[in-house]
Amino acid sequence: MQRYVCHLLLLAAFLGPAALRAGTPAAAADNTPTTQILFEPKTQFPAQGGPALKAAFLPIGTAFLVGGRGEFLLNESLGLGVASYSLSTEMMPTYSATRHDLGFSYGGVSVDDSFYPRRLFYFNVSCLVALGQASSLPLAANAGRDHVDFLMLEPEVNWMVNVTQELRIGLGFSWRVLNSENVKSVVGVDMGGGAASLTLMYGKI
Repeated sequence: MQRYVCHLLLLAAFLGPAALRAGTPAAAADNTPTTQILFEPKTQFPAQGGPALKAAFLPIGTAFLVGGRGEFLLNESLGLGVASYSLSTEMMPTYSATRHDLGFSYGGVSVDDSFYPRRLFYFNVSCLVALGQASSLPLAANAGRDHVDFLMLEPEVNWMVNVTQELRIGLGFSWRVLNSENVKSVVGVDMGGGAASLTLMYGKI
């Protein structure tokens, strides 16, 4: 009899804790390790950002610009942030009987508004106020690079899709508004005009 009692006590000792853990899943979840951090802000600001690719339609052909944008969300639809783009395609227009290596970049502050951003598909409109620089390097001996600074506005409309809760992809069209004649007098090309864009945005909204 004592031997059976000992066996029962041993079974209870081994199986008792496992049964208790199985019966209390909430307690096990509470014991999940947390990441150690220096501090945790009391206020969390919703934000999003990501890379972007633009195909700019220039008089000398299509040029690709790479860059990105990031923003804080002031509410569910209105965002305030920054954006920047640079020419990635090798463009070598010929004027004044000389080929030139073209450079072009700009960046600034953007404001955008989204219409029904909780839906699967929605529209986003934005306007970028940017400072930029265009440059031209004559491909000739002892030639120096010429450059011109400019102020630019770029309104844009994007058709967005919510891929996941955090990831959005947008296809859009923008229009660069700048002093084209002043820029053209230095680099030989009108850098204003339209562009198609592909944008990835990641973050909580």
